[in-house]
Amino acid sequence: DTTPHPIRRLPRFPTRVGDSHGSPPESEARRDSVRETVYPPAMSTLSDLQGTHWKGTAELWVDPLGNDVENCGCTISIEEGIVRYTWSYQGKSQVGSITLREGAAELTDTWHSPEPMKCRPVPDAWGLFQVLGKYGPQSDWAWRTALSLRTPTDELVLQMTNITPWGEEARAVRMVCQRQP
Repeated sequence: DTTPHPIRRLPRFPTRVGDSHGSPPESEARRDSVRETVYPPAMSTLSDLQGTHWKGTAELWVDPLGNDVENCGCTISIEEGIVRYTWSYQGKSQVGSITLREGAAELTDTWHSPEPMKCRPVPDAWGLFQVLGKYGPQSDWAWRTALSLRTPTDELVLQMTNITPWGEEARAVRMVCQRQP
């Protein structure tokens, strides 16, 4: 599949039929023509989104197999160096935050991680950011948190993934929110 990922900004570049990538020329006229590959608009950075507020729907997978999902309303707000969010489970309000620092992050969530979880950035990750923290009796479980902006629809997506000690990844949380005025 050569379709670009809808979130990652790929460079725009001209391609020539019969160029150095080994494509044979289809005709003299086409060989001299230049086609431009167009990708989605440039993705915002987290600092571009500072001061924005978002509202949407959260999905929480609570069963070990990841088949049953609980839905609720949620909000996300982006401040300098911190992403705050709200959601609920069984009618009880929950709050969380991801505090970003140079080369580190900290996750706190009243339901998932009441004690701050130290996280590290995931290198070369797609989206606005991804961080990974460890938890459990021997810190043998992992929790990955990712924030991305769906450029085609201008939706902010906060996604959390639980990772077992043997490497299996399970859906945990996905919040899909629309920008608020």
